[in-house]
Amino acid sequence: MRGLIFIFIGAIGFWGCRTVPPVSSDTIPQLILEHQRGACFGPCPIFLLRVFDDGSATLSLQKVFPEDRGARLPVGDYQMVASNGQVQNLGSILKKSDRLDFENLGGTYDNPMIMDLPSIRTRIRDVEVIDRYEGPGLESLYEAIELFILDGEWEPQMNE
Repeated sequence: MRGLIFIFIGAIGFWGCRTVPPVSSDTIPQLILEHQRGACFGPCPIFLLRVFDDGSATLSLQKVFPEDRGARLPVGDYQMVASNGQVQNLGSILKKSDRLDFENLGGTYDNPMIMDLPSIRTRIRDVEVIDRYEGPGLESLYEAIELFILDGEWEPQMNE
């Protein structure tokens, strides 16, 4: 009798697990661009930007942009849903990455003997470049990404 009870409880548990619907990848925004700047001994900003395929973006700012003269973006965490203009800017960033052949530049460009340089980590789609010393010449891409940040309509992110 006890054996039947355990089998019955096991069957209920098994069927209960099967009825949980799978999470669809269509409902989870996919990361298309991630850009991170690390610390240096000068006025460089420190931040992590993530942009998703649904037009949403997050920004974690640890040190402000010197170019942000109006102090619109103090240190903190932000979120944004891109406007049409920002979506166009993002499209031009992705086109610029294609023109720069970003897809074939993946890897680390560094010299650990040199200390006073910020690290710049950029991931577009599935390719990541870590640029710290004698990188692959992506300055125009970095400028476009920073302009995307500075022109964004960021809202403070609410802590959950």
